[in-house]
Amino acid sequence: MPESVSSQPISSNHPPWVVQPNGSLLRQRNRDVILALVDDGQIEAMRVVIRCAGEALATFLKLPGGSVINPLILVAEVRLTRSGRALRLMDSGGSQPSAEVDQSIVRLLAQAHRWWRILRNEQIDIKTLSKREKVTASWMTRVVRLAFLSPAATEAILAGRQKSGLSVTALLESGGVDPSWNEQDKRLLPAMHQSR
Repeated sequence: MPESVSSQPISSNHPPWVVQPNGSLLRQRNRDVILALVDDGQIEAMRVVIRCAGEALATFLKLPGGSVINPLILVAEVRLTRSGRALRLMDSGGSQPSAEVDQSIVRLLAQAHRWWRILRNEQIDIKTLSKREKVTASWMTRVVRLAFLSPAATEAILAGRQKSGLSVTALLESGGVDPSWNEQDKRLLPAMHQSR
């Protein structure tokens, strides 16, 4: 077992909320249930371990009197990853516990689709449209490529489920958008969300 970085019992000293796996908060009414169920929690080098009390589980599940349940131990393989200035807790598949939509990427996707729609419908070239939009043709070309992201990658970005560390800069760099949707998914999605 890895050496514990920190071992901290769950106690009533915690704030009146608890973070759920999807990142939302449990309010006071659910806090008491969680505090009754969770015996203790440990943050270790590469994982988080939560131990749930057997008697509390039996009571919560309304099992007949005298029912014995072994303690339930939940283990999540996680790691800390730097993303810009922030440290993020990531699961072993490369996704964050909570969805965080990157608005700058979403705006860029919207711009890419708008420009592609104009190029397609008005049948003009990038040079003409870039002059009209007052941007360089090079910039417009890099942005328009985003209109061709795979549906899975687009959906993940809009829901905040993209691979940690994905940025506007990474998407716009040369070779940032592979022509193959499978390759895009490998690069842009956490392992658990990639298409098979």
